[in-house]
Amino acid sequence: MLLALYMSGKAMEQPQFVALMKNPRASLDAFYDALHALPNTVWEAGPPLWDAHAAK
Repeated sequence: MLLALYMSGKAMEQPQFVALMKNPRASLDAFYDALHALPNTVWEAGPPLWDAHAAK
């Protein structure tokens, strides 16, 4: 959900995000940490959901 809000689903095209989703962390805290450890290229893959929605 966090990535969806921040980049409109474009993470699905990013290998690092795909790898994380294929091998999710065992706890919520570990998953949250793994999300924040993703490179900026994943987080900047598209406009934030609120910007993308406003443009339509």
